[in-house]
Amino acid sequence: MTFVGCGSGTVSTTVQSTTVNTETTTNETTTAEALSTVTTTSQINEIEGIDLNNLEYVRWFGRTLYNDTENLKYFYFTASGFEAAFYGTELKVILKASNYELNKQAYLVVFLDGEEDPTKAETLVLDEEEKEYTLASGLELGLHSVKLLKRSEASDSVVALKKVSTDGHFTEVSEPKNFKIQFIGDSTSVGYGNLGSLAELKTTANSDGLRAYAYLTGYLLDAKISIFSASGWGVSRGYNTGGSISETENIPNAFDYYAIDNTNKVFTEAGKWDHDNFVPDVIVVNIGVNDFNSAGYDVMNSLDRVDLEYQYYLDYTAFLVKLNNLYPDALIIAAFRFINVQSGLVDTTLEIINEANRLIGETKVHAFEVEAAGTLGNDYGCDYHSNIGTNKNIAQSLAEFINSLTGKEIIRTMID
Repeated sequence: MTFVGCGSGTVSTTVQSTTVNTETTTNETTTAEALSTVTTTSQINEIEGIDLNNLEYVRWFGRTLYNDTENLKYFYFTASGFEAAFYGTELKVILKASNYELNKQAYLVVFLDGEEDPTKAETLVLDEEEKEYTLASGLELGLHSVKLLKRSEASDSVVALKKVSTDGHFTEVSEPKNFKIQFIGDSTSVGYGNLGSLAELKTTANSDGLRAYAYLTGYLLDAKISIFSASGWGVSRGYNTGGSISETENIPNAFDYYAIDNTNKVFTEAGKWDHDNFVPDVIVVNIGVNDFNSAGYDVMNSLDRVDLEYQYYLDYTAFLVKLNNLYPDALIIAAFRFINVQSGLVDTTLEIINEANRLIGETKVHAFEVEAAGTLGNDYGCDYHSNIGTNKNIAQSLAEFINSLTGKEIIRTMID
């Protein structure tokens, strides 16, 4: 089995052409006839296989992977997906989902013609293992673009693109945004239960990662973002490990690989991720809550708690230094207090930031304390997580903080 990774991507130069009828139209031109007159044999209306890596026609977001045994292009995390531009009236895709059962179904969002606001886009729910979906139809004949992004997280369902097609022909997709932000986090970064309430269990239906603080921060700043986040995961341990310290199933180790997959494990089969595929200007890290809030913490004796805190201190400090080594030109923001758990986490995190900066030799890591869930008049989401109101507040504050550090302007107002 062979994999081809893609961040900035591997460009294929052998796109398979599909010939479209080119007969002449009359004054009473039908849409189909009009399409045929503007399409030549050198233009294409279907993209599949290795040609899904062709960045002239398909722009990818987040960490992606092409499997040339299955002829599928996988995308994993929240806000990952693709954009295609075309001349025509419709766009269709064939998608595969690793999980399509109720409460775990992948939820995606369809953006049309440059729209970025998730509240002005359409939701797509994947209800079969493999199926053709119409993303846009009945459009006025002309140039259009469609962007498809996951709003659910990788541990619920992984999605793959098999084919994209239009009734017209594909055109060159827009240039990528210059300013890049890498988000590394846990449940709050992916919108865990932010549409729900304390009375509800978390599902993919009541979780919207495109209305969580990470995506919304990128929206305000018009930044290209990549999210590497998984609910329940921590620096040294988490809900995913049953509360046990793990050297492998943690965010710092997982970050070196492509993804955390739908089995809620580090996806190692494809090897390690090439960090040069996405080089951020800013890195926002939001981890640590699950180290102190997962199974067993409440019954630990004081010595075990001290040992856990020291392990967290060592591992988090090392991760921040590692991030600086990977991306020496990036600013790092260590955000904390997303959920009101043990107050010691705040002091420990500040100590970690100071130690990381000492080891780096300059101030590259910046502390950012954010609004906690269930405060300032906002209700909780599911399982005491932040609801949409809190996420919007965090995004606004974080965008302003990034502006103060980098000078990057906020060009949009917050979504409704």
